[in-house]
Parts: sequence; structure tokens; C-alpha cells
Amino acid sequence: MMWNGMEHQTLTSLRSIVLQEKTIIAHELSHSWWGDLVTPKTWNDLWINEGLATYSENLAELGKNRNAMGQRLSRDCNWGRPLNSPDPGDLFDESLVYRRGAIVMHHLRTTLGEGKFWPALQHYRARFAYGNAGTADLKAAFQESSGKDLGPFFNRFVYGTGLPGLRITAQIDNHPGLQSHLTLNYTRTDGYSIPDVCYARIKYTDGTTEVLFFSWSKVGAGYTRTSSRQFSGIEMDPYQDYPGNIDVVTKGKQEITGDTDTTGRKETAQVSGPTDSGYSPSGAMNEELLASPGILSIAQAGGGLIRIEFQTPPGSYFQLEAADPLNLTNGWVVIVPQTKATQPSSSYLGPAGSGARIFRVVYSGQ
Repeated sequence: MMWNGMEHQTLTSLRSIVLQEKTIIAHELSHSWWGDLVTPKTWNDLWINEGLATYSENLAELGKNRNAMGQRLSRDCNWGRPLNSPDPGDLFDESLVYRRGAIVMHHLRTTLGEGKFWPALQHYRARFAYGNAGTADLKAAFQESSGKDLGPFFNRFVYGTGLPGLRITAQIDNHPGLQSHLTLNYTRTDGYSIPDVCYARIKYTDGTTEVLFFSWSKVGAGYTRTSSRQFSGIEMDPYQDYPGNIDVVTKGKQEITGDTDTTGRKETAQVSGPTDSGYSPSGAMNEELLASPGILSIAQAGGGLIRIEFQTPPGSYFQLEAADPLNLTNGWVVIVPQTKATQPSSSYLGPAGSGARIFRVVYSGQ
């Protein structure tokens, strides 16, 4: 086999024919950190550096285009074996070690949120720099930094086999002139019992939409959305970045339609109504508003305004912050200063701020 590029401890080797290939250059340069600075402890841990390098090349090429990244990484992944125990002949299997390794990193980012994933990755790098690290070390470092129990995540997506699968049942009850309800129920279809995370785009009959982030470990197996507007449908996994199947069953009095993409994965089921004109398949950021756990919903409100609803446990202090995902080095900007919570949830209506596409809630006990 002829390699187009190869990482080495002191330099990257590239064939002349790929010197203009951004993805290959990014992939090999990323090995300066993932592979050279932090080296796999065993061959079974190769997925860490190759998965991160594959993820890096997609970040370099696609940047903010979350939709395109999700579609690319989630296809043609090998779920037939545990990620950390490939056969000797599969050590450099593109579908297992590289592509699945990358989509697992991407889903870990979605699970933890922007504010915890990147610091955890930095913590992993700093802790094992100039040394060796294995899968258990990666898990431990991410748990230490994020404060999250990642045992269920690793058991399902790293050590587990079989295509991940969720089933969402959506019940729409519209009552013109009164409060309408959208109830979602969550189950797994892959034999595992762990909670998961995913995005959903809620659609209304007035043509507006909003993107919600669901952490099913927080909301439980059921969730009800109440609105003075009428619901027209639900689109689960709008960025197509969930690393498996999401089946949607929508119940209501109106006609139900569904779409299936070319991979055979049923992505959407919605009652007939207006098209989602605010969504751009090209990955434009007009709706691509990302949230960390604690955020209940984010929606464009028109006129350059944004509406954010978030959890505020009574008695705690909270602060709402925003950041540009491609310029996190400038830090987070406070948009709601520290306030004592008096009710279970709060909302913000105001300007999103220049470049702001990621939002988080910071809690404290005093």
C-alpha cells in the first residue's frame, strides 16, 4: 500500500501529489498531538489518535458545517466489533478505526457540550504528554475534566457492538386558541439501556422552528413541550450527526409523512405543513445554535433576536454565556449576569451577539 502521508516524531512526510490537500495535511499534522505527543499504549488504542486525526481533517475542511460533517462521519462505520479491539488485519480499517473513531469523538463532543469537550481534550493531552495513553486513560481524563460519568457512553460506543438506535414517539395535540402540546417518548432499539443525547427541530404551523438539545438522562423517557402556537412536526437529528438510527413515529390527527435518506436511515416524520424554509442543507449557521446541558431550547425570534430557555434550580445561582465556536480562545461572553434562581426554569430574549452560536449556563451554589 502506498501512503499519501505519514506522521513521525519530528516531522510529517507527505507525497508531493497531496501537498495541496487540506484534509491530508490536517490529518497528519494533528498526529503531532494525537500519536506523537500522546502515543497509544497498545495497538488496541490506535483508534484514539486515528479517530482524532480523522475528526481533525473534517474540522479543517468543514468547519462550522455540522450537517455535512455528521453526514460524512456517520456513514459506512463498522459497528461489528468493539472499537478498541480490532482484528490484527483491521488495525488500519478505515470504517472501524478511522471513521468510527471520529464519529465517536463527535458524539462525545455532542454529549458533553462545547464547554466541556474541548477542555477535557486539553486535559487528556496535558496529562499524558510525552507518554502513552490507552482507552481507559482517555475515559478517565475526560471524566476528571468534565465531572461526568462516561462509563455508559464508553460501554455503548467504544466497547459495544451493533448499530446504535433510538426510537422517538411524538404525540402532537394542537388546540387552536389554547395551549398546544408536543410529547416525546424515548426508547432504545439496540439492546442497550443507557440514556443518550440528540438534537430535534420543532416545527410550527406559522413556519417558525426551534432547535432543542435533548439529554435524555436529564429529561427522562418523556418530555412535553407546551406552546401557544400549533405544532406542525418534529425532525430528529437535523444535523444528521447521530452515529446510528433514529426512528420517529409521529401521532396526531393530521396526515403524517416521512422521509428516508439514501442510507436507509429514517430521519424525519412530520405532519403535513409548511416547509422549514429557515433550514439550509448547506450548513449555513442561521439556525445552527448549539447548547450545552442545562439549555432547554434555543429559537430564532426574528429581528436579530434569540429566545433561550434554560434550567435554573431554585436556590442556585446561574449565569448565561455565549461564544463563537471557532473563536473560543476569546472566552465566553456573559449575556445574563449571575442571578439567584427562584423558579425551575428561566428564559432570555435578546440579541445573540456577534458570532455567538454556542450557549451555556454556569451554575454555582452561592
